[in-house]
Amino acid sequence: DAIVNANTLDVHRKLNTAGIHTDKKIILYAPTWKGADYNKPEVNPDDYYNFKRELEEYIDTDKYQILLKPHQVVYKELVKSGMFSNSLIPAFIDTNELLSITDILISDYSSIFFDFLASDKPVLFYIPDLEEYKNYRGLYMEPDKLPGPALTSVREIGNSINNLGE
Repeated sequence: DAIVNANTLDVHRKLNTAGIHTDKKIILYAPTWKGADYNKPEVNPDDYYNFKRELEEYIDTDKYQILLKPHQVVYKELVKSGMFSNSLIPAFIDTNELLSITDILISDYSSIFFDFLASDKPVLFYIPDLEEYKNYRGLYMEPDKLPGPALTSVREIGNSINNLGE
């Protein structure tokens, strides 16, 4: 319900108050945690930073902004890095409310995409590590069954965004 019935003005206000200005279409990058131990996820803030920076090279940044919504066990590590002051979604923002103002979701193996399907907006899957991930965590479904393209490079994601025909 929160995805389709959220007060979107209130969601924008919460983000603006947190220092995230939402004056463009929102691309939300929401990957799951990686690693073998939930309590000690493998986190490299540079991976998030480089993904965002590289994707910005391929898209129209006058039209889109990229926000980051990592898994909650990863969030605190990204905060500690200090690298994401204007793009890291604060933990107090409800995920479903955030999805209500998201225009494009980029995820990987996270179940967040199931919730986002209610919005009828595009979902892109960034899965450059498919075999490795499949071996230690397993998959909800095979990539060819996903409700959006399964892509292995940031360039492919940029091309997909540019060809959405919005």
